[in-house]
Amino acid sequence: MAWHRPRIKALVDAGVDLLAFETIPALKEGQALVNVLKEFPRAKAWLSYACKDHQQTHHGDRIVDAIQPGLMSDQVVAVGVNCTAPEVVEKLLESIKVDSATKNIVVYANSGEVWTAEKRWHNDGNLKPIEDYIQTWMKCGANWIGGCCRITTDDIKKIRSVVDSSR
Repeated sequence: MAWHRPRIKALVDAGVDLLAFETIPALKEGQALVNVLKEFPRAKAWLSYACKDHQQTHHGDRIVDAIQPGLMSDQVVAVGVNCTAPEVVEKLLESIKVDSATKNIVVYANSGEVWTAEKRWHNDGNLKPIEDYIQTWMKCGANWIGGCCRITTDDIKKIRSVVDSSR
């Protein structure tokens, strides 16, 4: 918590009205962020976790467990996933049960490419375009949708087009 506190304080003192706590690898860190957030009672935030597969954060916590601190906090306005391969997001969202009247579901997946130190970003050539996932994510409750690593401005325009046409 000591690492997060001065950063959160600087942002809140600067007038930031919504904090993005993102790419969280573990339930323990999400809980720590929610605890520090309590020290800034007027601040609002979202929590998004980086996941390694269709049900676990990178640390190995089940996403359904990891989001609980956010669901229990009045200061957290959205929970979800980011920096996660798009092909596993649907199953993650299916396990996230959120009352849409009180919380939003945020998703901003990466391109599906894999990062390794040797090859950097690479893929097998069979990546589905990010916009092909959007309607499914929306049906699963996602209402804040964007892009993370390797998602371009053109991809964001395509995501926006799908969202707009689904309204």
